[in-house]
Order: sequence, then structure tokens, then C-alpha cells
Amino acid sequence: MTDLASRYLDLQRVALRRGVDIKRVFIFESPELVETELVQRIIAYQRNIGIDIRLLVAGPANGTIADFVLFDGEISHETAPVTRQDYGALITRLVLSPEAIQNRTIQFQALWQLGVGPS
Repeated sequence: MTDLASRYLDLQRVALRRGVDIKRVFIFESPELVETELVQRIIAYQRNIGIDIRLLVAGPANGTIADFVLFDGEISHETAPVTRQDYGALITRLVLSPEAIQNRTIQFQALWQLGVGPS
């Protein structure tokens, strides 16, 4: 819902029109979070523009949660919180190593299989 997120989604909408497949897995710590109005609006908006979405309730995380985006199976943009207490601080990096990309691809496929489509 930020300006940056809006620009990112605008670019994804353009990519979707070019025939690019975009898949996203949302991971939640509790089922109640999925039902919030904000999350439901985000999911509906993204589905309406053509993004394929799965939802996964994974329970509370131990340690940090890595957030990553795979681009064309060649680049991974990754972010992770510096600490669980400081939600504003993130580590961000681009990963280009073929082995690391393969590992992230396997991880995404596993998460995709565990997730369910929104109702």
C-alpha cells in the first residue's frame, strides 16, 4: 500500500500483459491474519490484476524470515529483518549464484505446494 509497492505492482501489471507469469506465496503466522480486511484487499487486488497467489499459515517463526523474489530463475532479491525486535531494519541483497538460485527455486516450489489458493 506504499508508493514503492504501487510502482512495483504497476510494473508487474505491465509484465503480466507481456505474458509473464507471476506467482506469490503469502506466509502468515496465524489464520486470523489472513482474514484481516487489509490482507483481503491486498490479495483481491493482486488476483484481479492476474497474479497467482497461494496462502500458507506456517506458525510463529524461529529466528528471521527471509523474503525473496525470483526473477526469471536467474536473480533473487532477498530481504530479511536485522532482528525480530526491530521491524524497520532490513538486510537486502541480490543473489546471482546459480546454486543459490536453484536452492531458492526449490524452496519456492515447496512453499507453493504447501500453500492453498485464496477463497
